[in-house]
Amino acid sequence: FYDRFSSSKDDIIKSIVDNTNTVAIGYNFRYNNTFEVARDVTTRIEAGVKESGILLNSALKSKPFDEYAKFNAELRNRFRVSDATSLATRIYAGAAVPIGGSYGAPLADLFYIGGPNSIRAFAPRSIGPGEFHNEKYDMYMYHSGEIKFEANVEYRFPLFWMLEGAVFVDAGNVWNTRSVRDYCTKEELEELEKTLGIVYNFDDGIKFNKLLKQTALGSGFGVRFVFQSIVARLDLGVAIHAPYDTGKPGYYNIPRFFKDGLRLNFGIGYPF
Repeated sequence: FYDRFSSSKDDIIKSIVDNTNTVAIGYNFRYNNTFEVARDVTTRIEAGVKESGILLNSALKSKPFDEYAKFNAELRNRFRVSDATSLATRIYAGAAVPIGGSYGAPLADLFYIGGPNSIRAFAPRSIGPGEFHNEKYDMYMYHSGEIKFEANVEYRFPLFWMLEGAVFVDAGNVWNTRSVRDYCTKEELEELEKTLGIVYNFDDGIKFNKLLKQTALGSGFGVRFVFQSIVARLDLGVAIHAPYDTGKPGYYNIPRFFKDGLRLNFGIGYPF
């Protein structure tokens, strides 16, 4: 791990996105009754499990393949409030856990958060893991995590013509199972700080006593154009709490409301 983060920025990126051998097998389950529009409550459930390399490596002398297990589950509900209004909810949880001697799951199987179908007050793939935040290393691969939790609530109502309105609240983040501090000695951390300048802000391991502080929170409102089965939407996300140190004390820690606290999202289809 130390070697991965102790060289130049280009070498770090190469080590993160370098080729890996992955042989995986998985199972996905889906239940969906959202097409039954007469229901007062509709439900969509998706769950999956996948393992990579565990069985295959056990049959080989060497271990050439990544070893990890991935689990994810999502629950979506729509509650009819009246003939024209509804309350939509989503809960998502996932984990991609390294097994054996593997450092972790490949980048494609890690989790990200933020964006028009996630936490709309923050840019796509821009949050986490944990409290990590650094403008110099603000690329999506640095914001991947082994654990993800997200919850969304959205109230939908008609406006006029073919336009609908919505108000929403989004919350969540991604984490790693361990922090960089768990891999490095104090001397290595000091060297990493000289190389990257981010170590003492790189508290990416999940800590249950910090879950509230490390959970991003945003709200907002949106307008949707609905024509038969086609939905085009504009959502304005309003940040309430960033999971990292912004320099501003208190739970509402967005430094500049208009510059840092607002984000306009365009999307096709409902977010969930």
